[in-house]
Amino acid sequence: MDINFAVWLLRKSRSMTQSQVASRMRTSRQQVSELEIGQMPTIATLLRISRALSVSPRCLLLIAEARGRRESAPQLKCGGMNGPEPRTEQQQSGKPTSGLR
Repeated sequence: MDINFAVWLLRKSRSMTQSQVASRMRTSRQQVSELEIGQMPTIATLLRISRALSVSPRCLLLIAEARGRRESAPQLKCGGMNGPEPRTEQQQSGKPTSGLR
């Protein structure tokens, strides 16, 4: 999983500096930099990053996972902190994906 890329991508997409994210996280700009270049965050840090970037932790992980599989970001559907959850293939097509209902 590429959490580092997800942090960088979300920060850039919000036109935020590392210092701005650090201020929201109540940490140093250096720690944000380290998170973007390779440091694996703890769960507590992951939650703080999510809040600072106004996304759910799930969204952050979805972006990281997609990056690992080299999917394009526009295919991801993740809302903000309280936004809608991504829809399943079945919900999108309206058809069951298996014989079970």
